[in-house]
Amino acid sequence: DKIDEILNIIKNATINGLLGELSKVCINSKIIYVYTYDYEDIEDAYNIRKELYNLGINKSFYLNNRIKNK
Repeated sequence: DKIDEILNIIKNATINGLLGELSKVCINSKIIYVYTYDYEDIEDAYNIRKELYNLGINKSFYLNNRIKNK
């Protein structure tokens, strides 16, 4: 299944430090969430997007500045 393949790619890239501090895939809506260490660091966000593209995930990309609860 394609979503399982993408989930494994995202999981492994996150574990290896390529995609920020946290990522998740919402299977029902097929949305990938990748959380950076600092949401205000636009350069980091675009580096993550570049890494996603290098991993073969080249869909739409949106920046969201929502602060997660700690």
